[in-house]
Amino acid sequence: FHFAVDHCFPIKGQGTVLTGTCLSGSARPNDMVEFPTLATQKKVKGLQMFRRKANVVQQGDRAGICVSNFDAKLMERGIIASPGTVKLIRGAIAVVRKVRFFKGGLSSGAKFHVSVGHTTVMATVSFWGAREIATQVEEGSEKKNASNNAHKKSFGKSSLGGSADLAGLPRLKFDWNQDFLHQDNYLDVLP
Repeated sequence: FHFAVDHCFPIKGQGTVLTGTCLSGSARPNDMVEFPTLATQKKVKGLQMFRRKANVVQQGDRAGICVSNFDAKLMERGIIASPGTVKLIRGAIAVVRKVRFFKGGLSSGAKFHVSVGHTTVMATVSFWGAREIATQVEEGSEKKNASNNAHKKSFGKSSLGGSADLAGLPRLKFDWNQDFLHQDNYLDVLP
């Protein structure tokens, strides 16, 4: 069960209501849900959809979930999920492309907002490996052109159901044993 919370407010005598959209799975009253960013779990007290009591919420439903003994000030937006299903990370490796409308420079060590779903955090970026990644992309495209079944390649899916390949970024396997050259800035083109 994954639920994207877009609003959180207290109701006197009832508890705290979390409104949002069920992204996957389902929940029922008395199920336990986890607040991954707060490292806490609460029991679902009740469910509502369009001001009517509900026995279950499932993928795609807009709903309100009532939990007791939870301070609404601790969370405005975010994710709640089945216990143990959301793992928090402290770092990530990603292939990125600069948005063409962004005219400023991008430097290693700069801070950026990174958003996934309703959650936004500040991240410090380090750029590295443009030449090494370009080599992998070239090798991958040569293999793809040589293969007769290239058009049958399956596309990856993101955790929210969208195609991971829509951004036009290459899909690469990361090799932890390979050395990558650190870059002071994001490179638009290779020197």
